[in-house]
Amino acid sequence: VNVKLILSKEKWEMTSTQSDYLYRIVQESLSNSLKHGNAKNIQISIQFLKDKIYSQIKDDGNGCVSYKDSIGLKGIRERVEELRGTLDIITSKELGFEINITVPKYKETIELGEV
Repeated sequence: VNVKLILSKEKWEMTSTQSDYLYRIVQESLSNSLKHGNAKNIQISIQFLKDKIYSQIKDDGNGCVSYKDSIGLKGIRERVEELRGTLDIITSKELGFEINITVPKYKETIELGEV
């Protein structure tokens, strides 16, 4: 499996929760791409924008006509919601699986419970 990581030139520190959750989301996405999608190529893009993080995890696997929130996807959705972000999933049969996440930027010293 070929994995390509694209990071924006602009970077800023994330809170420990953002960092941990983004790591877990990427980890689960990679697992799903291999286990369910039989992907050969996976692209992970992380863009640090002025007021948010945008991440796209896209594979060239089997894709599907419809999907349900399995344990893995449910965990991804819950983490994104806890970060007050948005999640968009795009898939179609034979055209792979794509997860798009947008998470707002928080001040370095503020954790989610204090925002």
